[in-house]
Amino acid sequence: MATQYYMLSNMPIMYFRVKGKATLKDLREVEMELKPRLNARRDNLHLLIDVSEMDGLGIELKHLKQAIGLTHPRIGKVVLFGGDFAVRSLLTILARFTASDRLRYFGNEADAMTYLQRLLAEAGATSSDETFGYYGR
Repeated sequence: MATQYYMLSNMPIMYFRVKGKATLKDLREVEMELKPRLNARRDNLHLLIDVSEMDGLGIELKHLKQAIGLTHPRIGKVVLFGGDFAVRSLLTILARFTASDRLRYFGNEADAMTYLQRLLAEAGATSSDETFGYYGR
């Protein structure tokens, strides 16, 4: 799995682009990079994840909730978008399996961003914890 990620400017949102098949090892590597950022935050960090180039999951469902960071207290919403019918079906099952109100799926990036922007506006949130940056592998 190839992953690119970066912070969105002046928003508590980290954008991820996932390519290929996601394995438990891949998700653990992302978690290791994300965890120090989460631990250092005063506010929640929302994840915006582009799965339009994801080929599937090479991971057991029982490991997913922890692997995608849904258990960290500083994770806000985990918003996924894109993907073909198989990926959308898998994400729908994942949302039901994890029973998390943090996980949301949208068909496209515009709808996903509109949802997050509305959520942030309602909360009056901005982020000064980090500046814009590009990360990835």
